[in-house]
Amino acid sequence: MTIKKALLTMAIASLASGAQAVTDGDGALDDENSSVTIDVTLEVKDMIQITSKSDGTQFAFDDYVYTMVNDGDGGDAIELIAFESFCVFVNGGGGYNVTMSDSGSTTGFFLNSAGASDEIPFQVTYAAAAKDAVRGDLTAPGTAVTESTAITGLAGHSSQYCDAADNLSIAIDITEDDLLDADTGDYDTTMTFLVAVE
Repeated sequence: MTIKKALLTMAIASLASGAQAVTDGDGALDDENSSVTIDVTLEVKDMIQITSKSDGTQFAFDDYVYTMVNDGDGGDAIELIAFESFCVFVNGGGGYNVTMSDSGSTTGFFLNSAGASDEIPFQVTYAAAAKDAVRGDLTAPGTAVTESTAITGLAGHSSQYCDAADNLSIAIDITEDDLLDADTGDYDTTMTFLVAVE
């Protein structure tokens, strides 16, 4: 019995000695507390999103305005303008660019008809601001868009849906002369807005 107790005492002493050997490291065995450190890392990558409604649904050019403009001959002409606003979110409010393209052409913006040979050209302008809620047009003078050419140096909104204050507006402008020159028919096209982080 004495020998067994001695062997047990030696085993306990060995365990204690082994535990003390790691007291200078994390997760050490201690009679009061033990601690460990963990490195936590996170990489935030670029994020960008374009929407036109607060709930993220698709858009339609539903605000149309007829205006009278000088026809160049001292008279007035009718001009058809449609407006739409967008929210472009970039995480952290970073910069972005936008490229607008037309499915029917690579040399400009045109409305096409399956039953007519004519094309109706239209001009696209943009402003880095929301459209005016009362007048339904741009809050700042529009800048002409070149089809399939990136517009650079724009600032994204740091809130995903721009806090109901869109930061990009588009106007589509069709002149009376181009309307009068067109054959009878239904005209349409598909525009694509591609936004990319800068």
